[in-house]
Amino acid sequence: MTEFEQIYRTYFEDVYLYIRRLSGNEAIAEEITSEAFFKAMRSIGGFRGDCDIRVWLCQIAKNCYYTYLKKSRHTENVDDVELPESPPGESATEEQCIRREAAEHAAGNMNRPKSPGGRKRRRMPLRC
Repeated sequence: MTEFEQIYRTYFEDVYLYIRRLSGNEAIAEEITSEAFFKAMRSIGGFRGDCDIRVWLCQIAKNCYYTYLKKSRHTENVDDVELPESPPGESATEEQCIRREAAEHAAGNMNRPKSPGGRKRRRMPLRC
């Protein structure tokens, strides 16, 4: 068994319970915990030992959870977007057309990045 496998077996439940407490959802907690251990495995060489490894792993998991929340807040399920229909034999009113266009626009822009490269632009603080 490798050293990281031992870390995984020892701390998985602690990290999982921490994220389950934050999220209130078992499925999300399991997904986030797995992602956190994957990230920890890739960056284990950067662990300096300044704190307990459990704290380091929980910090990675917390950051993964916050990233998950940010992503889920900016997405909208296409099934939830209602496209108003005109009754058969009647033409759509201007208001219905506007709502339909807005819903189609929202559905079309869901997967586009906010800025070039998919990252938010940071504003630099003004210095006097």
